[in-house]
Amino acid sequence: MNLNKVSTAILILVSMIAASASAQQGGEESASYSIDSESSILRVFVGRAGPMARMGHNHVVHTTDLIGQVNLAANAEDSTATFAFPVSSFVVDDQGERDRAASEMREGFDTQPGRRAIEGTRENMLSEGVLNGTAFTTIAARISTLSVADDEWSFAIALDIVGSTVNLELPARVDVNGSTVTVDASFSLNHEDLGLSVFTALGGALSVAEQLDFELHIEATEE
Repeated sequence: MNLNKVSTAILILVSMIAASASAQQGGEESASYSIDSESSILRVFVGRAGPMARMGHNHVVHTTDLIGQVNLAANAEDSTATFAFPVSSFVVDDQGERDRAASEMREGFDTQPGRRAIEGTRENMLSEGVLNGTAFTTIAARISTLSVADDEWSFAIALDIVGSTVNLELPARVDVNGSTVTVDASFSLNHEDLGLSVFTALGGALSVAEQLDFELHIEATEE
């Protein structure tokens, strides 16, 4: 038997086994990241509608109390995430947020509602007819990945809100930079998409607009 051929065959076999083991190990690799609440924020821009819309205000509602985890898989399309926040953490019409909205040329944010109007808006938002914050204290999301194209990802989201689960498909931009993952998404949904009722006043002459605009910024650091 030609020893050179035997040695060559053994080397090829060893290389194939090593490559296979490496591939399997890589396929099992994943990394978990915890959401940094201090650097993450969800904004909701709420418009006004109805014949007497001029008597109302546009509002920006935000929370920075996001908690959760991002799990990046070796195969990006196997990645998942979760996040949640208490509905009581929503802040209505923070001056800095209204100034930011105005600087982005969003209509109706160049004035500041009075304290009573802000308090009334928050009370209405958390009322039994809208978010029912007393009975349903948390909004939570379970997220899986549908597709990945460079930094443009598409997600399937199971959103637990007001005692029901709403299924959504939304795009986001994802950036992985060392030990940090950043997710940015801007999208619009109707109240109906979320299973929510539109708040109305003055016999329906003044109401919240059907469409809600969202901005989500999440930063997560590796555990």
